Amino acid sequence: MGNGRVKVGIIGSQFQADIQAASFQIMPHDAEVVAVASPTPGNAAELAKKFGIPRVYTDYREMLKERDIEMVTIAAPNSLHAQMTKDVAAAGKHIVCEKPLAMTIAEGEEMIAVAKRHGVLLMYGEELFFTPKYLKAKEMADAGAVGKIHLVKQSEKHFGPHSPWFWDVNRSGGGALMDLGCHGIAFCYWFLGRSPIKTVYCQMGTYVHGDKTKAEDESLCILEFANGAVGLIENSWARRGGM
Repeated sequence: MGNGRVKVGIIGSQFQADIQAASFQIMPHDAEVVAVASPTPGNAAELAKKFGIPRVYTDYREMLKERDIEMVTIAAPNSLHAQMTKDVAAAGKHIVCEKPLAMTIAEGEEMIAVAKRHGVLLMYGEELFFTPKYLKAKEMADAGAVGKIHLVKQSEKHFGPHSPWFWDVNRSGGGALMDLGCHGIAFCYWFLGRSPIKTVYCQMGTYVHGDKTKAEDESLCILEFANGAVGLIENSWARRGGM
């Protein structure tokens, strides 16, 4: 960080990678994207051209050899997160991994252990904790402005995933709950002061997109927290409505 800016490499070139590249450009004094890697011919080059990224790779492992890259963001299919995280950590670079962190709990725990072993930071890409309106709401709740919180609700709905590979459960690990519900679960846990979760109930079904996926396109998840509060997370790939 000779000039005070973190040099970043991006693995991926589509929807998530585009958002990441655009976000880094908003804070040019803090970070600079210097490389992008994608195995799909032309995709990395197209993203690089759009955002002025100087180096392009078709193999992310070649990108990891670049000594000046200090942090890598992973915007690849979920099934690749664990191995990519291990490779990035072994290269001594910090990691921001897109949600969901992993396909399974075991994978996630292994990713955390590998990052600790190599002395690098591993961050899960959750934006709700940094969204101004949610930060203000939590600030008010923590100050007691609305009394004791006993119910937190979060919902997100849109007509299918932004990336086509998410329809394939072998690459995504799940459907609407995996894609959208990870936001709501993390949000409720954070908003309620990281109180331990005692019980989980989830109702899921595939009602609209059965021709495209074996995953759920509707989910309703109820979390019971140790502090007595309840989190209600509603997610849908079958309805519109946003967040």
